[in-house]
Amino acid sequence: MEKIRVFIAVDFNDVEVVNSILTLQKRIIDVEADVKFVEKENLHITLKFLGEVTPNTIASIQKVLSDIKFKPFNVFVRGVGAFPNYRNIRVVWIGVEEGFEELKSIQNEIDEKLVALGFKKEKDFIPHLTIGRIKSGRNKDKLISILNEFRDFNFGKQLIDTIHLKKSILTSRGPIYSNLYSIKAM
Repeated sequence: MEKIRVFIAVDFNDVEVVNSILTLQKRIIDVEADVKFVEKENLHITLKFLGEVTPNTIASIQKVLSDIKFKPFNVFVRGVGAFPNYRNIRVVWIGVEEGFEELKSIQNEIDEKLVALGFKKEKDFIPHLTIGRIKSGRNKDKLISILNEFRDFNFGKQLIDTIHLKKSILTSRGPIYSNLYSIKAM
């Protein structure tokens, strides 16, 4: 049976937020750091990566998600960081200020309910918006300088009123995401 790569996420498509992220990405491009950026149409906060699952499992995940109830809330994104740290940068991310607890609460509820389907619980979920993955250490010092410059930058806020179960197809040009199922806030 064919398996499908899926994850659960909230999208970021607010024009102010996206334009602010594109400004940061352009600055990183200008210093010629070797970064593969998340495309503007793919910006999201992952609540749960589920990996490769069967269509039957997707139906079960949809049922679990249909039981999740939440009110619309704002997520204010501010500041830049790197995983695992600045010495060994692999991922560049933007932090979540307002909306942090709401995202953690929703993620925890999803986690709790998916345990029954055999998924493992996340350890120390930290909401963040990934904007790029480092391909090499080229111009790392210049990259770190830009990240420090944007350390406390206000990227704006996004109203979160929908959670998506997303399909991810990996291609040589980057991932292609599509929504398999969505739940709206009450």
